[in-house]
Amino acid sequence: MPEEIKDLSKLDAIIAQATECRVKRIGDKVKMKFRTKHKLYTIKVSVNEAETIRSKISVPIIDY
Repeated sequence: MPEEIKDLSKLDAIIAQATECRVKRIGDKVKMKFRTKHKLYTIKVSVNEAETIRSKISVPIIDY
């Protein structure tokens, strides 16, 4: 089961472990999914926050 992240401070540790990131735009929100070796993490953020997070990501990003 995917786990939803509500605390942005945990996101840095998850990004470091991620193997890929999927990005889905839903109106004025962005849903980001981070796949790690053991689990899928999701987070819903605003468009501005998503661009900030996207600049930190070094793994492949898949937009859909």
